[in-house]
Amino acid sequence: MRIVDYSKGYEKDWLLCRLIAFLDTQYFDDVCTEKPSFQTEQSIEIVAVEGEKLVGILDAEYHAPESSQPYYEISTIAVLPERQNSGVGNLLFTRLKQRALNNRVKRIEAWTREDHIANQWYLKMGFVKFEEYWHLYTSELPAGCAKSLPESLDAVFTFWHYSGNDPESLGVDIQDKFRCRGYEIVLRE
Repeated sequence: MRIVDYSKGYEKDWLLCRLIAFLDTQYFDDVCTEKPSFQTEQSIEIVAVEGEKLVGILDAEYHAPESSQPYYEISTIAVLPERQNSGVGNLLFTRLKQRALNNRVKRIEAWTREDHIANQWYLKMGFVKFEEYWHLYTSELPAGCAKSLPESLDAVFTFWHYSGNDPESLGVDIQDKFRCRGYEIVLRE
């Protein structure tokens, strides 16, 4: 197996890997029709290739906030179902850690929903949970929000980040909800 930099020639396989790997997870609704691109060249985009087949992907976006140290945020990590639990994700993450340290970045963060397998994987890799909030899907706006919108606009489907503890207290028809968890790891050389 080879871990190589992503190139445009991998785009269709990248999209299929992500789609298939996310299908039976709580991110089933996060579908891409083209691979997202990043604003900084320090961002890391790598793929795992076995023979000629792409079997895993990892994208990590570089952030350099003025008020703190730079860090990477894993925006996508996915492995084809038939290759999960075979070390592909670990290899991709090991390469990310190496590249992060080479770029003098010592912190990596990741966000995931409630999928037990994903959460356990992050913990196994040494991540620690640092934040949690809700992803809410509703068919209406909370009371009072509609007052500032044009009458011609009707909420059919909305997506929210909610940092409170009781989504039901919002008084809206919640179609679906997921806890979103933020994890971080501080790297040591």
